[in-house]
Amino acid sequence: MRMGCCSSQHALRQFQPQNIDFAPDTQYEVTIIRVIDGDTYEIQYQNVTANVRLNGIQCPETKLYRGVSPAEKALGIRVKAYAEQTFMGKKATLIIGHKLFDKFKRLSGYLRVVVNRKEVDITRHLLDRGYGLPYDGRGSKPSFDGVHMHFDGDA
Repeated sequence: MRMGCCSSQHALRQFQPQNIDFAPDTQYEVTIIRVIDGDTYEIQYQNVTANVRLNGIQCPETKLYRGVSPAEKALGIRVKAYAEQTFMGKKATLIIGHKLFDKFKRLSGYLRVVVNRKEVDITRHLLDRGYGLPYDGRGSKPSFDGVHMHFDGDA
């Protein structure tokens, strides 16, 4: 797979859609290098970094902006912390969905990782724990108003 040329000696560079040959319905072995929020991850593939928006889930936002309540932000920060603890630095399989990019030019797909010696899909893992809501990317995002999430260590 051609990833474009590198301007410096194997330096990481941020992904640009025109520099990369990712294809729909294809898998890539990557490393999760940063959790942006529960449904968005920065991955490294060879010498390129890219943001991946997980399909099928909406997690609470981690920043206050229009439509995000302080309660949702607080949940988002906790989901992000859980994801960092559980997935950060792990090798993962990136499965590109039928749509290559979302509207923000992030890769759109699924990430599979090994957690407790079992391969899991991050989307399913978070949904099963109640750390996000199902979302297909169409229409309004689901609201987290009144949603209670139980985290390990909660009373």
